[in-house]
Parts: sequence; C-alpha cells; structure tokens
Amino acid sequence: MLTSFAPYVAIWIAMYLLKDIALWATLLLAIPAAFFLVRIFIIQHDCGHQSFFSKKKWNNIVGSISSLFSTLPYFYWAKSHHFHHQHNGLLREYRDI
Repeated sequence: MLTSFAPYVAIWIAMYLLKDIALWATLLLAIPAAFFLVRIFIIQHDCGHQSFFSKKKWNNIVGSISSLFSTLPYFYWAKSHHFHHQHNGLLREYRDI
C-alpha cells in the first residue's frame, strides 16, 4: 500500500508546487499520477471483494481510505460491484447497475 499511496501523494504535492513554475512539468507528472491512482483503485477493488486482508474490518477501512482518492464511495461501489458479479450475464435486466 505504501508503494501506491506515498508516490501518489508525493506526485500531487510536486504538481501543486510546480503549477506556477512549469505548467508542462505539472502536466507531465499527471501521467504517473494516473497510474498510481489506478493502483489505489485496484486496492479498493480488492478490499471490496474482501480479499486484500483476511479481516473484513481492515478491508473496509483501507477500502474507505482508497475511496477518498478514487472518489468512488466505497460501500456503495462494493455493494453494486458485488451485485454485478452475481448478475453479470443479465445485462438487459440490470443495465443501470
């Protein structure tokens, strides 16, 4: 987790500090930031499946923290994603999920 969250936060701090100095550098840093954000979402996804930690409590805590970065509400997303896995062959009936 540290190898995903720490670099993402460090890149955002660097982007903030560079925004008035070199806009091109800020935009360039957005590329690795996007990849680290995907890694954070993967952690959230695994926590939603209750497979990142052995304890449900820790999956929910880390999943909730991850959702602050991904801006996807963790508990709502986990519930709808679980529903998706239960009904993945019924696209016409559950198109809005």
